[in-house]
Amino acid sequence: TPAHGGLFAISAEHDPEKREAVTEAILRIVGEIQCEGVTPDEVEKARKMTLASQIGSLATMRGQASDIGGNWNLTRNVQFTGEYLEAIQRVTPEDVRDVAARYMVERTLSVTSLNPTGTLAAASRKQETPNEAEVRRHVLSNGLTLLLREDARLPLVSVLAAFRAGTLAETDADAGISRLLTRTLLKGTTTRTAEEISGAIESAGGSIGASAGNNSVVVSAGVMRPDIGLALDIVSDVIRNPTFPEAALEVEREAQQAAIQEEEDRMMTVATKALRKVLFAGHPYARTRNGTEESVEAIDRSALEAFHRKYFVARNVVLAIYGDIDAGAMINEVEQRFGMMPEGESPFDAPPLPSPLTESAEVERFLDKKQAVVVVGYPSVDMKHPDRDALDLLDEACSDMASRFFVRIREELGLAYYVGTSQVLGLAPGAFFFYVGTSPEKAGLVERELLEEIGKLAEHGLTLEELERAKKTWLGKQKIEMQSNAAVAQVTALDELFGLGHANYEAAFRRIEHFTVEDMRAITRRYLHEKVRVVVRVLPEGAAV
Repeated sequence: TPAHGGLFAISAEHDPEKREAVTEAILRIVGEIQCEGVTPDEVEKARKMTLASQIGSLATMRGQASDIGGNWNLTRNVQFTGEYLEAIQRVTPEDVRDVAARYMVERTLSVTSLNPTGTLAAASRKQETPNEAEVRRHVLSNGLTLLLREDARLPLVSVLAAFRAGTLAETDADAGISRLLTRTLLKGTTTRTAEEISGAIESAGGSIGASAGNNSVVVSAGVMRPDIGLALDIVSDVIRNPTFPEAALEVEREAQQAAIQEEEDRMMTVATKALRKVLFAGHPYARTRNGTEESVEAIDRSALEAFHRKYFVARNVVLAIYGDIDAGAMINEVEQRFGMMPEGESPFDAPPLPSPLTESAEVERFLDKKQAVVVVGYPSVDMKHPDRDALDLLDEACSDMASRFFVRIREELGLAYYVGTSQVLGLAPGAFFFYVGTSPEKAGLVERELLEEIGKLAEHGLTLEELERAKKTWLGKQKIEMQSNAAVAQVTALDELFGLGHANYEAAFRRIEHFTVEDMRAITRRYLHEKVRVVVRVLPEGAAV
């Protein structure tokens, strides 16, 4: 960049026998950034390093001349460096996480290596016979479900605890409490300070984090094999004994409220929030994970403690420990640390259902921006529904750069900056939606083209070529994503938690393979119905479609 689409590269030099471990570690860190983001301190450090590097290059006349010439050659703007540095000042941790999730994806990943002669053949043979260890399931006396998977390829262990909670567990009054809880969960326990928690894990070369979604809260840690005891100690401690210190709560409350304010500055976020409010009126899914400024302001320490007591119980958790472990010995280790968790109850056995959408709706929002976004959404299914796999496949077929929407609207007509599809998926019925970003003067034409293409898709379904491409892409992406124990732990733990069973992801591979053109046509006719859709337009102030 900046003239054309570029590359983001991560490189390392290492001993030949460590090639796989290095690659695993790099991809694991990328995954952590995508899920957990980066800290404000990390952003500030990177910001200062970037600023120092750019300014340092301008210390000489030669450097200044090179900067001006390069700016003009690449961007036709001699002031580009200054504008770039100003833009750098506005980058937030959420921005970093968002672009990592958007661009650092497996389907566009290339891994290359330069190796000493004779070392690659052995590694290639090893890759041809990947470990396919079975997942062992064990239930503790207090009801905690434990999943174990032995994989000795690398001396790494992933520990992940998944709880039913998240947006689905919240009300208008405490919206955002799951996210605020995960922000404060690692800030101290009855026996450890926040510095002691992070310091112990980081000193072992490991990582720990917590996150909240629509239906769950997850606490995870990754360490080398010798430090598995440390990881279990700390994970059990933060799960069982958090103190939610007042000082940390205030800091994280302000950070979450700032994130809520930033949501109103992002056109896609504004559009999807408006969509959810109509599709899920009166239902928890109508709210975002951050909640509202008012609801977050009202959440105090006692509210966090009550939420923790209700949802952080043995019958509401799946604990997955995958990697270089002895599964038999691990059961006793877990029993010692987690066996005293209170049993509690499993919530959401019958999750609240959104009210059916009985007619189509249109919504317009206006922002002080120079772009426009159009989103078209439809009521969908819950994650246990038999049609869920077909909708995943449809999402894949309509999201990549070879999709009919991308080719028609962006490539052939040149109307869009971006175009694709996405889903809201959970224990309650969700949504399937199409989105497109464009210039304001093209918004009306873009909307008509988008609706026309959706209509064709609804009537005729996918072509055989589209279906086969989507299958290959989906299967390839899933297999790449599931190479690490951390990824397998998260997927299997959540599937087990939500009642799908830990083997669901493997069964999904077989289910996807069997879909036919006729199957997909039935799906598009069933769900892409113009009589129950919501069209959202986010436009610059004063604009009209």
